[in-house]
Amino acid sequence: MLSSRQPMFIAWGADRTLVYNDSYAPMLGARHPAALGRPFFETWPEVRDEVGSPMNRVFAGDPVHMDDLQLTLHRNGYPEEAHFAFSYTPVPGEDGSVIGLFCACTETTRQVLTERKAASERQRQQALLQQMPGFVAVLRGREHVLEYVNDAYIAVAGERDYLGRTVIRRHRAGASTRTTTPDACPDVGPRPTAFPPTHTAVPSQARRLAAPEPSCSYVFLTETARYRGGVFVMARSAPGRVANSPSPGPSGGRPNAASA
Repeated sequence: MLSSRQPMFIAWGADRTLVYNDSYAPMLGARHPAALGRPFFETWPEVRDEVGSPMNRVFAGDPVHMDDLQLTLHRNGYPEEAHFAFSYTPVPGEDGSVIGLFCACTETTRQVLTERKAASERQRQQALLQQMPGFVAVLRGREHVLEYVNDAYIAVAGERDYLGRTVIRRHRAGASTRTTTPDACPDVGPRPTAFPPTHTAVPSQARRLAAPEPSCSYVFLTETARYRGGVFVMARSAPGRVANSPSPGPSGGRPNAASA
């Protein structure tokens, strides 16, 4: 344990005396080095409710593993949210009874907060797209799989299942392949010079609307220098239908978890 670069500690005996390696010390904050050799819950009194029961299970002989445990710690003199992935393993004595607990752990606070911020940003972007006056769709990959459509898009194209399905693809030769929604969508391939950065066409559903027909703009979403990962589709509002599109619900639009 002492030579490992992964944070580890042992809680030993009836008092669950805390012994840890150098990699665990940063998790203790200002409580290091005074925590060494003290009972675990004297060092971490604020986590007794969350950690006490799992520890009791381990001292009864049952290993415990958790991928994400959220705690509020006071290790630096103020409350802070912290997240950990860890495993608790019973340590048997000579007579076979459990006399200690071994823990290997990783603090995942930065990762969790980063993912939460990214999810919040996606929701904000979807809310902005939902408020656009025209219809919007986000397509991904070579097959043009729909990842997001707003309510204005559905007002134009009609109520149906869109997410996870492909749109018509028109290649330069003029052939078209399988479809669910608007046509004239440019190909998405590994060669970024195959098509110009934008493309204008009229989606088939828009032809049902009163003139003037809306004009679709296609903007490539580039994930790497040599690969176009998707297409952002947007159009001006069409009179009559889009202007009267339904207001967004609590979630807004028709996104999925990976969209936009």
